[in-house]
Amino acid sequence: MKIKLCQWEFEFDKEDAMLVFPLILLLLGLFFTHLNREVLWGGGVVYYLLYFLLKPALLALNELSTRIRQRMLFRCPYCKSREVVMQGYQGFRGSDEQYAYHICNRCRETSILVNERLLKG
Repeated sequence: MKIKLCQWEFEFDKEDAMLVFPLILLLLGLFFTHLNREVLWGGGVVYYLLYFLLKPALLALNELSTRIRQRMLFRCPYCKSREVVMQGYQGFRGSDEQYAYHICNRCRETSILVNERLLKG
């Protein structure tokens, strides 16, 4: 939504509204209600802390859990060792699609990476 104010033109979207409306409500609450000012200020501070810190923290937690999940799933299908090295790409059983071949350092068996999992080759 575009707002024209005299000669200035502002563009206002949903993310701007999530920042501006709580601030407007805080100011209205401070001037026109009989609620405790410390409670109103505390609520405003908590809202902005959650808005600016919770989203990055959740994204970092999601990335960490994805890495842990991949670490747990990415192991040799024969001996369950995590010491797996990529050899290269080849077609599997005459297909045109190229698959990543991996070899285990412990048992020396070859496996194929399919859908983020290693399968017996």
